[in-house]
Amino acid sequence: MALLRIMLFAGAKAAAGTDSLEIDVQTPISIDSVKKAIAVDHPNLEPIVRFSRMAVGCEFVDDEYVIVQESLQHDFALIPPVSGG
Repeated sequence: MALLRIMLFAGAKAAAGTDSLEIDVQTPISIDSVKKAIAVDHPNLEPIVRFSRMAVGCEFVDDEYVIVQESLQHDFALIPPVSGG
C-alpha cells in the first residue's frame, strides 16, 4: 500500500474542510479508481469528484491514467470545475 496525498481546490476544498487529503492505494491504480476511493472515504466530495479532473505533477490526466509506484513522487491534485467572469 502507498499513501497518496491529494491537494484540494475550490469547491472540493470547501466541501472537505481541508486543503488536502490522504488515501491508501495499491499501485498500480487508475485515476478513475482513485476518484472512486475518494468518494467512498469522503462521501461529501462524491458529487464534486464525479465532475473533477485530476492532475499529476503539473499536468491534467485522464481517468484511464495509471499511477505506478514511480508516480508517487509527483504532486496530485483534484481540480473541480470552476467558472469565471
